[in-house]
Order: sequence, then C-alpha cells, then structure tokens
Amino acid sequence: MKRQCALGALEGLPALVAGHAGAALLTADGEVVEGPSSTINPLLRTMTPPVLLHGPATLRMLGLPPEPQPVPWLDVLELFLLVRPGQSPAPTAQALAAMLGVGGAAGPEGLLELAATLLGEALQLALDPQRGPIFQDCLRQLDQAGWSWGPVLADLLMQATSLGVTLPQPARPGSALAVADRLPEWEDEPPRPVPGTQPLLPGEATKRLAKMRGPGFEPRPGQEAYAELAAHAFSERPSPEGPALVLAEAGTGTGKTLGYLAPASLWAARNSGTVWISTFTRHLQGQVAAELARLYPDKAERQRKVVVRKGRENYFCLLNFTEIAQALQARQPNQQGSLMVALVLLARWAESGTEGDLHGGDLPGWFSELFRPAWVRTMADRRGECLHSACPFYQCCFIEHSVRRARQAELVIANHALTLNLAFWQAQGEAYGMDENGSPTRYVFDEAHHLAQAADSVFGLLFSGVEAYELRRWLLGREQGRARGRGLRQRMETILQAVPEAAAPLNALLLAAQATLPLPGWQERLAQILAPEEPAPGPATVLATGETDPGNPATPLAESLPLPGVDGGMAVNNPAETVLHALARQLLLREASQKPGKGQGDHGQDSQCELHPATDELARVAPWLAEELSTLLAHVNRLLAVLGAKLEGARQKPQGQEGVGDAPQPGQDSAPSPTPDPPLDMATLQLVASIRRSLAQRALGPLTEWLAIMKAIAHPPGLEETEGEESAPTARIGYVRRTAEHDVGVKRHWLDPTVPMAQVLGKSAHGVLMTSATLRDGKPEPAPAEGTHSTPHPTPLPAPGVTAWQQAERATGACHFKTSALHGAVASPFDYSAQARVFIITDMAPGMEALAQAYQRFFMASQGGGLGLFTAIARLRGVYERIKGPLGAAGIPLHAQHVSAMGNQTLVDVFREDIKSCLLGTDAMRDGVDVPGDALRLVVFERTPWARPDILHRARKKLLPGSPRDYEDRLARMKLRQAFGRLIRRGTDKGVFALLDRRTPSRLLTAFPPTVPIERLPLAEALVKTQQFLNP
Repeated sequence: MKRQCALGALEGLPALVAGHAGAALLTADGEVVEGPSSTINPLLRTMTPPVLLHGPATLRMLGLPPEPQPVPWLDVLELFLLVRPGQSPAPTAQALAAMLGVGGAAGPEGLLELAATLLGEALQLALDPQRGPIFQDCLRQLDQAGWSWGPVLADLLMQATSLGVTLPQPARPGSALAVADRLPEWEDEPPRPVPGTQPLLPGEATKRLAKMRGPGFEPRPGQEAYAELAAHAFSERPSPEGPALVLAEAGTGTGKTLGYLAPASLWAARNSGTVWISTFTRHLQGQVAAELARLYPDKAERQRKVVVRKGRENYFCLLNFTEIAQALQARQPNQQGSLMVALVLLARWAESGTEGDLHGGDLPGWFSELFRPAWVRTMADRRGECLHSACPFYQCCFIEHSVRRARQAELVIANHALTLNLAFWQAQGEAYGMDENGSPTRYVFDEAHHLAQAADSVFGLLFSGVEAYELRRWLLGREQGRARGRGLRQRMETILQAVPEAAAPLNALLLAAQATLPLPGWQERLAQILAPEEPAPGPATVLATGETDPGNPATPLAESLPLPGVDGGMAVNNPAETVLHALARQLLLREASQKPGKGQGDHGQDSQCELHPATDELARVAPWLAEELSTLLAHVNRLLAVLGAKLEGARQKPQGQEGVGDAPQPGQDSAPSPTPDPPLDMATLQLVASIRRSLAQRALGPLTEWLAIMKAIAHPPGLEETEGEESAPTARIGYVRRTAEHDVGVKRHWLDPTVPMAQVLGKSAHGVLMTSATLRDGKPEPAPAEGTHSTPHPTPLPAPGVTAWQQAERATGACHFKTSALHGAVASPFDYSAQARVFIITDMAPGMEALAQAYQRFFMASQGGGLGLFTAIARLRGVYERIKGPLGAAGIPLHAQHVSAMGNQTLVDVFREDIKSCLLGTDAMRDGVDVPGDALRLVVFERTPWARPDILHRARKKLLPGSPRDYEDRLARMKLRQAFGRLIRRGTDKGVFALLDRRTPSRLLTAFPPTVPIERLPLAEALVKTQQFLNP
C-alpha cells in the first residue's frame, strides 16, 4: 500500500540528473532526453519542476543561477532530511540507495525510485500513533511555507485515506517547532573526585589493544610497540614542574588510533579520570569515536564514557531557534517560506537523538548548501549571548548537556584549538571559576604536527574593526535596526535583582564602551579610506545600520552621551575608529600590492605591512585609545570583583554551596567586604559564575591584549620580550593587515606559539602524548648522539639523529616543557617500493594551458581517483574550467573546491563514493582528505609547496633557531610528507604522486619514504608509467 501511494504521488513528475558530460531528463510522458545544458535548459522552462538531487550543484552544472528557498524543484535530499533526520550520507544517488536499501535503475529513473522509497517512509511516519501527530504538523508547516514537496505529500496522505487508512489526529498548530518540549532534560551529577595515580604496568597496553581488536586479528608488532610507547604518557609525572611527555611517530598504516586509545582508556577506567583526545581535523574526531565502538559496543555505555566536545558556537541553540521560529510564525504564511522550511527540517533533526552539533555531527554538511549557511550559523550562540541558567531551555540545552557529559566521561574527543583554549582558561581558574570542563590532567594530541598552527590561532591576537565592534555589540546589545542581540545588561537582569551593587560598575562599563569602541557605520567610514573609488558597503555588509532601537536597555545610557561629531561621514570623535583610520592610511602608504588579489597564494594575498616604525599619525592616536582601553579594563575588573566577592561569600556559607565560583584575581580592584545579604539560590549563583566567566573571556582577555598592542605601537622598532622569563628570546611580532574588504587591524603573534602552549599545559598536565605520522620532516641526519632515546620498533630503523628529534620538539613545543620528552618511532608496514611511485615532471611548459593539459592527462591515465592540489585558487579555477568537459565526456566526474556548490567535507564524501571521480583543491585540502582504497590512487601537486612569504613567515625564518633555508625546507618537506601520506592507506593500495615542478630541490625528496622509487622524467613518460602502474 505504501509503495502504491508513493508511486501514485510521483506520477507524471519529471526527473533530472546533470553532470559535466551533459544531463538526462526524464519527461512526464516517460521519455529520457539526454544532451548538453543548451538542450535541457529550454525544456525545463516548459515543464513541471523536476525531481533532482542537490539542487544548487545541479543548477551549477547546467549553468543556471541559484534560486532562493523555497525552491521550485523537488530535491530528494530535502525529502531525506524530513524522513531520516540525524543520518548523514554523501549527497549522491549511490550513497542514498545504499542507505535506503534501494537497488535498480540509475539516472533519473533511479531518483524517482529513491523518492518513492522516502515517500513510503513518510507515510509510515504519518500513520505512527506516537510520531504521527507531530509529523503531520511538520507537513502542515512545510506546505504553508510553499515547500515543493508539500503538494506531493498531501496527495500521498489523501491517497492513503482513500484506501481506508485512518491517520492520527494532527498535533496543535505550531507543535512541530516546539522542539524543546520533547527533548530530555539533563541532570547535574556530583563532581568527580581527583583521578587516581595508578600507573600502567608493562604489557597492559598490549593486552588492552588485543581486547579492542577482538578475536581473529593477527598480531601487529608495530602497533603493539606503539601502544607500549604511548603508555609512558600515563605514568606518574617525573616532576611537579611538568608532565610525563612522549613524542611518538607512527608511520601510516601502523594503527595509531587504536594504539593510543588502548592505554588511554585503560588509565581512565583504572583511575576514574578523564583523558582528552585532541585532533586537528573533524574527520579524525569521527574516526576516533568510531574506533571506540570496538571497546564500548553498547551505545548507552559509549555515550556515558565517550564525548565529542566542541566549542559552544558549534551547537544548536534552542533559544535562538525558538525566537526565530516565533517571529516567523507571527508573519502571514506566504511570508514565512524562505526560512520556515529550514526551521522545520532542523526541528526534525534536533529531536532525532542528536547531540546538537551543527558542524561535523549528524546534521549533514550539505544542509547548509541546500539552505543558506548563514541560517545555520544563526542557530548557534556564536556571539557569546548565552543566558546560561536564566535561559528557559537551560535544562535541555545541548551545550550544557555536552559540558556535563564531558565532566563525567572517561574519554573526551576535541580539536586542538578548543583543547588549548580550555586549558588556557583552566589555568586562570583560581580567578574566574573556570570549572566548565573539569580539570583534565592527561592529554593525547593526535596530528601533533599541527599543534603550532593551532596554538597560533589560540594565542595569536587581533585588534580590528570587526573584533572591536563585536565587543561593543556583546556589551551594549542591539543598538540599531531589527537585528537580534542581547547586551550584557539583558543577560544580567536576574543578577542585578540579587546583586544590586553590580549596577554601578556595569553602567560605567557600558558608558565607557559606548565612547571607546567603534560606532555603528564604522565600516562605511573605513571603506572610504581603504577603497575610495568603490561604493561603500551597503546594509548587507555593514555590521549595523538603521535607527537607534528604543527597546535596547543600553540605549538610555548611550543617549546620555553626546553623539560623536561626524563630518561628511569621515571624521569621528572615537578613539577606536581614529586608530583604525590611521592603520588604514599606514597600510595604503606601505603595502606592496595596491589591492588584495583573490586567487593569489593559498587563500588570497591580503595586504599587510610592518607595524614599526609607526607613522606620526598612528603614534599620535594610539596612546589615546590605550588610555580609553585602560578605563574600560578598570570597569571590567571592578565588575568582576563585585561578582567574585558575591561568589566568595556564597562559598564560605555552611550550606554546601562550595565550588560555584572563586575569589577575585590578585591585583584586581577589591570589592568591599560583603554585608549580610539574603542567600542566593543555586541557579543565581551559577548564573553569576557563568557571566563572570564570559566577561573574563569576552572582555577582559581581548581588552588586555589590545591595550598591549596599543602600547607596543609606541615602542621603538623591535619585538617585545617574553614576559616572565629572565633570558627569553624575542617572542612576539605585530604587523598591520587588511583583514577583510572593508576592515584593517593589527595582528600580533608569538614567533613560537608553542611557548605559551607549553606554559599552559605545563601547569596542569600530568601526562602528554604528542603523536603523528609526520613528527619529523625526513631530513637526512647524522648518527644519533649517545644517550638519545631508542626507537621501540620490532625491527631496527635508520637512525634519524638528534637534530630530527630536536626539530620535532621545536615543531610541537615539547622543547619548552620543563620535563624531557621520550622519543619513539614506528615505521609504516607498507611496502612502498611495490605500492607507490613518485614522479617529478621535468618538461612542464609555462602557462595555464600546459598546466591544465598535464592535470587532464594524468587523470585520464589513472582513470579517475585523482586528487589535484594547488597553491593558488586562481590556477585551480583555471584548470577546472579547461578540463571539466573533456573529463566528463570520458566518464570522469570532476569536483573542485572554491568552484562546486558544495562544502569541503561534502566534496570529499562525494569523491570517496565514486572511484572514477577526481577532486581539485588547494594545498589545505590535503588535511581533510582521508580516502582509502581505489577512490584515491593519484595525487598531482601543482608546484613545490613553499610557505607563503609574508611578514610573519619572514620573521620566524630569521629569528627562530636554525638556518633560514632549513626552516623553509622543513615546512615544505612536511607538506609533501602529509600529502603523500593521503595516498597509501591500506596494504592493498597503490598510488602515484606527481609533482609538476622541475625546480623541486633534491634535498626535499627525503620527505618521501626511503624505499619509494622517485624519478625525474618528462610528462609523456610519466603518463605511460602511471597508466602501467595503476592500470596494468
């Protein structure tokens, strides 16, 4: 019956499949028309909108412009989101068919088969006595919003009722969006005790590993040796000054993930502790979580013991969703469509048992491709506006649930940036009650070759117009227009009732922010300096436009100040804007290129110049901003002190309210001793602690660093010295950078960002494992000096030498810990001499045509399965446009980053699904590609991946230990090693690595495994050998 109704609802609908080689259109009368877009597009204008898969990508293939939601066509992916929420297949017909258990026809007929299956499941949901009422309200909301599947689903239900089926009574209108009413509530649990210190005995990690692998697996000596090496990171720390530190290199194919999970899980279970597993890429986070299913096959147990933790800005915010939904429901139905479809489908996902992760979880990455990415971003708390315990949805909040689960979990999986950021604030815990994530003492950093990059993003600083205006918005809330936004006063309403003494410092802080930070319209004024020949940014690009909002609680404070003078849209009496204007003029005066190019370098060559010596104008106005920032900081510290005193008073009460907050930071303005007050309830105390934590992170931290930047402008040329070290080398550099089309700022970096990382981790960590397949860069070294650590491998390895490990310690920051590191390496088990080839092309002609021809011929020789890597977006696009047609005609689909209407992860998923396809991406794409098997058998690198020669790179090359050339070579070798590591992932894989740069120095070739054959040869000969090797 379900299939009969589904086929009836689809009767007469056309279906469309499009690719580079052309399109296939199934017409309403059953005829299949194949041809190029010039043939298909006119037909589409004369018929009912078709059933298709991934509308934006299909339109891009046909050369048609995108259309806003609700779209006219019937996208099978949208129907999948409705019927199968919480599942995330690749957006291909093959992947959907495998998940739905559908076989049969391909092409447009196959799409109709997929649609019929999904419609049958939709009917089953509508008939379900428990789920049916809410599901029917979903259908009603979607139909009112103009969803293209709405009439089809209505016809489906009508056909079912005509056959005598009785549908349950629909839920009340609007129930579908009241998702919080149907979510479980979390419950607080008592804090975990301090973890034990029981060490792992020799051999225990190997036994745990065998349990995780299960019966029937052959012994893997390399993996077992690696597990025993990793276990040293879970021994007792050698000194109170630093952790037990291990650097472990595991060659590709070793089984590294299980190798460190075995000792980590054993230590956590034995000591009732938590181990944080930190990775750089989202893909590896998912891989780690999947591997733990071996150890915890029971899903409930796995959810208790394993948590994937992300930053708060990644999670679905119920308050944001509800506010937007209520605003939409207040409109007429014909005005709801553009966002209502996305909201209903998000509601279906939110109650599907998800953990609320909007990025990289069980919400498909292609959701934001079908709908606007900005819509998905508005569903998260990206601006620090969380009301915490004052939120009506606090007890079912996805973020709070994740935080609480992480406190009780044995293994927490996170990314490097979050781990380091939380470790930093944990180190400040004595002052700010930073207990949100507990106090982990054991860390595993996988993909440790990226630690410096992650530390650079965490400890690097930026003062810019966007950053400063964002702080203004966080403090003052919505000042103008209809933009949503809650200021600090709104978030503190409950606190002010219970802590009235906080009102005075809060008012002073808001007034100072109004006078100091950039005013609404700042981008328009700055744009007149940066690009006077271009029109100023309109309302879509300016952060705030419109009239003053009388509903904003900060408006009365703002209106008590005289408005700054504005002369012709340029002159403002505002210290932050004045400094931004001075920075912009210094940049225009000194920049090497007149305008930032889109397509130069890895991600576009943005303009930059040295900060010192500052121009007379900048040197004159920076002290003004420094003085105002000092005032702002004083008000922040006073407010923190008042809140801290309230928390300290609550802690000292005998009724068991310990641990909610902490004392003020030494050196802050002290608040008066609290007079006897009525005791605060626990919810209010938790809110005070949360606001205080947010205030420290969102205001105190940035303001402190911006003040340091402004003071540094007045310093003589040179770099600031590291604070707190008697004989530290110069450690920081600041430079002026154009951060966006209409923004400018000062970037301030540590020359070695692993210095603050080691300082932070060294305070709390008892054990740290840093591991990767590419810790060392492969440079030939002398024999190791006497006393260096041995390599725990079942067979001897070539001695890498002291310098190789010293460079690994510098690259990961291990050299900055106060305890020495144990080194060890396990070689890859692969036979690279039989499985891989490296070709360096010696006769590449200059020009785009020759480059495109080389890529095309390599992809043809491999018959697909090729990954093309570029160092410039412009060349990537040029090659794509030239070869997409010929490859498509040969049955080789071509996908491209920065071109296709898909995000990076979706592109990789699609590439993985089709072993005939090829993928083009920038150099950075190599880190997100994990494609074992025949789907990836060829990597073509456009040119030697030298680092981008910007100001920061120049300073690091000059001042960090080692020669400048060695620094350049090491970075290039690491990129080559990582790219080659994508190629061979299994013992049965075969692959070719081609480098289209005859100038590649021989000294870089040690990046490749020593047994892999490397040849310099002409293109024609390389193509023949590629075809013979991959397709004998």
